[in-house]
Amino acid sequence: MKTRSPFIAATTAEKAMLPTGADHMTQDQQTPAGENEQETVPVTMHLRPDMQRAFRRCVWIITHETGRDQVEIMQEMVQDFLIKHGC
Repeated sequence: MKTRSPFIAATTAEKAMLPTGADHMTQDQQTPAGENEQETVPVTMHLRPDMQRAFRRCVWIITHETGRDQVEIMQEMVQDFLIKHGC
């Protein structure tokens, strides 16, 4: 079974949902300060088993070292990835 990249929209409907030109706005521009800070949505990624274990282990270690919430740590990791890649 061939899996598609999670970073590539595979259908026309998905492509239509992507921001283009003037329609593109950052999260800060779309949501007033303080709104939806607690709202989260699940993300599905296709990873090798060793990478999935490493991700879970990393989140667990940071959670227990800092006492911070797992979701907060996951959001920070994704945010760091997006910043690193200029997204």
